[in-house]
Amino acid sequence: MSLDDPSGWVNKPVRDIYGRNLGRSVGYTVDPSGKVIAFGVDHGLTFVEYPADRVVTAEKAGITILPAWKAESKRVGIEKGALEKKVGSLSTLLERGEISRKIYEEKMGSILEAKEQLTPTLLKRLEEIEAEGDRIESFLANVKLHGLSQEIGEVTVRKIAEYCDTMTSMNEREKTEITELLEMVEKELRVMGEKEAIEEGEDERRPDRESQEGFEEVTADDQGGISSLRSLRTRGT
Repeated sequence: MSLDDPSGWVNKPVRDIYGRNLGRSVGYTVDPSGKVIAFGVDHGLTFVEYPADRVVTAEKAGITILPAWKAESKRVGIEKGALEKKVGSLSTLLERGEISRKIYEEKMGSILEAKEQLTPTLLKRLEEIEAEGDRIESFLANVKLHGLSQEIGEVTVRKIAEYCDTMTSMNEREKTEITELLEMVEKELRVMGEKEAIEEGEDERRPDRESQEGFEEVTADDQGGISSLRSLRTRGT
């Protein structure tokens, strides 16, 4: 069972990259060339068909997939590390004069558009994680109350708490990654915006070369006139 041979994908456990159990794979579909384009997952109450590019690993133990927001960030090129390299490379090419400002602005515009497209997905997922955290906390509080009233045994309460802690840990890992991605995007775009503002200010302060040369010629003529006037006064005296 591997990514290259999806025949073993049938009836296998499916987890996300954080370790959450999502259900079992049902099977897969292919395009006319035989390439896998999607696979189905039985989530219990629902059946969901996922794009094949969501699959990270496919092993005997099961299939691991990317969460929707991470797959989208990868698709639009807004990933930690990748975005920093892209923005830095664009800046370098512009400074070297290897691309025009027009092309630079077009490329940066595409990045901004991708950011605007991805941000709602990230914020929505953060809200979902927060809501799930509240539900877990409320559930665990009820369990502990039953434990104090001896309606649930101490050992069982401890096992339930450990499982809840595991779920919370998974949620926190995902929440941290989303938050870091949002902060990274904002930082990169802010830095580039500040750099562009500085460069535009320098361009505005830099005098036109022809005007500057004309000014130098006038200054030279003026100085020559002053010297001639002084020499006439000297001869007159």
